[in-house]
Formats: sequence, C-alpha cells, structure tokens
Amino acid sequence: MKTNRNVKFFISILSIATAFLTVIFLMLPAIAIDLEEAEKEPGIEIDQTEETDRDIIQSDEVQNNDTDTIIEETETVIVHETETDIIEKEYPSMVFNETVSDFIVYIEVPEGSLPSGTTVKINEVELEDDQIRTIEDSLSNNKKVASLKALDITFFDGDKEIEPIIPVKVTISSSFIEENDKDALIIHIDDKGNTDLVETAKTDEDTLEIINNENSESINDQTNNINEANADSSLSFNAESFSVYAVVYTLDTQIEAGGETYNITLSYDESAGIPDGSRLEVREIEQDTVEYDKYLYDSALTLNKDINDIAYARFFDIEIFKDDQLIEPESPVNVSITYADKYEMYDGICLTDTFQLNEHGDNDIFSQLFPENSERVLKQKKAPVRVIIGNPPYSVGQKNANDNAKNIIYPNLDYRVAQTYAQNSQANSVKATHDSYIKAFRWASDRILSMKDGGVIGFITNSGWIDGLGQDGMRKCLQNEFSNI
Repeated sequence: MKTNRNVKFFISILSIATAFLTVIFLMLPAIAIDLEEAEKEPGIEIDQTEETDRDIIQSDEVQNNDTDTIIEETETVIVHETETDIIEKEYPSMVFNETVSDFIVYIEVPEGSLPSGTTVKINEVELEDDQIRTIEDSLSNNKKVASLKALDITFFDGDKEIEPIIPVKVTISSSFIEENDKDALIIHIDDKGNTDLVETAKTDEDTLEIINNENSESINDQTNNINEANADSSLSFNAESFSVYAVVYTLDTQIEAGGETYNITLSYDESAGIPDGSRLEVREIEQDTVEYDKYLYDSALTLNKDINDIAYARFFDIEIFKDDQLIEPESPVNVSITYADKYEMYDGICLTDTFQLNEHGDNDIFSQLFPENSERVLKQKKAPVRVIIGNPPYSVGQKNANDNAKNIIYPNLDYRVAQTYAQNSQANSVKATHDSYIKAFRWASDRILSMKDGGVIGFITNSGWIDGLGQDGMRKCLQNEFSNI
C-alpha cells in the first residue's frame, strides 16, 4: 500500500511539471518574436508603457554611460515645464516711456494690472477716410474733424497681445497739442471700428517733471521734434483697453456773450477746401456801435421787418485761419450756434405767494415748517428768469371777502404800481391799478427789466387794461418799457 501511494505522488508531480513546461513552450514564440511581428499576431496585446520602458532599457544597453546624460536632460526639461505651470506670474507696478514722431507717451501701470516682462509697442498710424467719418458721426452738433493724429498702442506678454486687468494712466505730450488754442478730444477706436470719447484731464506738475527728466536727452536733441512737456502740450487719461487713440481737433469754439456761453460749430465737405489744422476765431459785435447798427439794419431788410420790431439781435464775426492766414471757403459751410449753458430744472415746485417774493422779511413760521421749499424759493429769486407765463387773479370790485379775491397789501409792489402806472395816469381815479392782475404786470415787468438781455411776459387776462380809462398810465409804461406788445 505504501508503494502505491508513492507511485501516485510521483505521477502527480510529473503531471504538474508536464503542464508547466507545456505553457512555457507555448509562450516562448510570443516572447521571442519582434515587436512589429507581435503586433500582427492575433491574441497578443502590447502595453505601450511597457514598450516605452523597454525602449529606454534597450537604449541603456546600447549607449552605456551616455544614457545617464540623456535621462538627466530629459528629467530636467520635465521638471522645468512643471515649475512653469505651477509658478504664478508677478504683476508689479511699472512705467513705460516711449517717443514716437513728435509724441511722448508715458504710461503708469499700477500693481496687479500687467504681468512682469510686459512690453509695449506704439506706432503713429494714418486713419482711413471711413474711420474719420465714424469719428465725426460720434461727435455732437455735426462737428467736423479739422486735424488729428493717431497712435496705435499695444501691450505684449512675449508674443501674445494682452490688455491690462486694472486701468492704466496714459499721458500724451506733443507740440501738436500745444499748437492748438482749444482743448483736444481723445477718441478711442477699438479693433471693431467703434469709437468712444475719452475723458481727459490736465497733466499734474509732478508727472510733467518726471516725463521731462526721463526724456531730457531726446528733448535736448535738436535733430528730432520732441519738445519739453508742459500743461498746454499734455493730456492724461485712464484706459483699460488699447488699440488706436486719436488726438482730434474740430472746427468749433465757444464764446461768452451777454453772460451766456455759445457753441459755434462749422460743418462742411471737401469741396469747401478748408485745410487740416485750421482754427475758428469768433468775435461778438458789440451793441451800440456803428457796426452793430449796420448789421441790425441789414437784418431788418432781409426779414422785411421794421427795425423797431426786432426785439433781440446778437451778431458774431466768424473767421477761419490756418497758420495766421485767413481762409475763405470755396463752397458754402453750415454754421451752428447753440447755447452751451445747460438748463437745470428745479428739484421741486415753489409753494409761495409770488408777490411776496419782493417784500422785505420772510415768513418765519412758513420757512421753519417747509425748509426745503424755502431753499427752492431763495434759489428761484436768484435765478436769471427771462420768461414769465401765468394767469393772474382778478380782485377789483369784489363784493365781500368770500369772493376769495380780496386785495392783499404788498408795500413794495404797491409802491411800484403807484410810482409808475398811477403816476402816469390822466384819469381821475386810479382804483383800477390796484387789481391783482395789474400788480402781476408790474411784478413781472420789474423782474424782466432787471435782466440785461430782457425777456418775455405771457399772461392770460381780461382786456380791460387795453382801453380802460384808469389803465392809461399802465399802457404808457408798457410802451416805454417793452419793445413789442
């Protein structure tokens, strides 16, 4: 029995050995064949990672000591790329100072706006006709471009074009700005051709000093057109988007006349022959002069009006100059004259007795109860009112106080009525001059006559003052005080 167990054990070992050897012999062709042939054989899959490892191992066997050098170089590159991905770029404050043509461009970049190593490229560019027309379309009052110069400003991080994260301050200085008597407009033209008027400010003295110090060599070099920066030759603005910025001058100006400011603008086409860089000079023709009277007379003839029917006239002498030479347009130009002063509305209605405005003293109780209203009333009293429209109440002949038209005594206003309308009357009774609507005429007339340039009164009233016996003095005063009734 013992012999049989040994035989069975030997047979088991032999079977296991036979199976193992069989598997080895079956796998041996796959191990021995070339990788290219193995990829073609069915049932054999190649692990690409292992393939790469084998290549490196084979390379090690062939190149011996050189292999270490190659592996070290490869590892160094990999580590370098990883550090580049991980390390964040710094965004320090920086300054750019560039001279282009006759321009000095000084750019102050705050911390956090542009990455370290940023460069700037600035070129003077010529704008196309359609770009200039786009600028003109964006200007108010049909203004025309008289002259302009444009700079293309671009920031780069390596070869990549970038924009600042935080707005940067740009200062432009040029003799082109200094040679013009009026303020320049800065127009930004983006990459899509859209235009935007940029808000500008005068450059501060500290910045001007830095600019001149930075560019002293260029300023002192007589072979270029760079001039020293000053308040008249420089403009500053903030920007966060960069492409083309144009320094633009239009053929328009402002003039103050009679306490008011006027915008005077010329618009024209190429047929007018007005050269670039022209400027506008405007002079008001003063009243009570021979020149003024001549223009007034000519205007009356043109309008087919009697000269006495013209209540208001203001004349301006407009001339175009280029390099101190008078320019006469070769074709008609359009002249626009508009008020520059902005109309500001009151922030609320004034609750008050109008006639009381000219009386001495204030209603203290009313002022204390309604302080905001009182402030508006005081503001209204100081305002240059030139048009008064209303429907005054009537009060003469009321039978009792229940008619709600009882005459109230206004010492100052009553004195003005007596001094003018009553005093100039030939009637035996001047009772009619105490009517409230007559007082309204007196109050409004005094308010309008206090204005240098006069004004207009428009009232809805009865017609008694036109031919009433007691209002003859009023009619006489109105005739003397007003040019048209």
